[in-house]
Amino acid sequence: MKFKVFRTEYGTKKSRYDTFEVPQSPGLTVLGALFYIQEHLDNSLSFRYSCRGAVCGSCGILVNKFPVLACRTQVSDIEDSKLELKPFVALSSSPVSRYVPHACD
Repeated sequence: MKFKVFRTEYGTKKSRYDTFEVPQSPGLTVLGALFYIQEHLDNSLSFRYSCRGAVCGSCGILVNKFPVLACRTQVSDIEDSKLELKPFVALSSSPVSRYVPHACD
């Protein structure tokens, strides 16, 4: 299976995508695939994780533009998924024109 990983060079604003080939195995999670890449293909790859039990949320990443926990997400579940996401207002270039009060206001 191919993984396309977004990379940013430390100390610069240069970024790129690197592609890695990871062998499939039953029960392989996205976090497991990242460990495979780090251990066998590119030891400069870094990523966050902690509990490996879907409790802490440290391994939260975007997979195909969808937020997931890398430790919980099976590679087989995302392999053929087609996601249709609605535009997220906070990420658009247009300013939000209405004020939304917070509970502490």
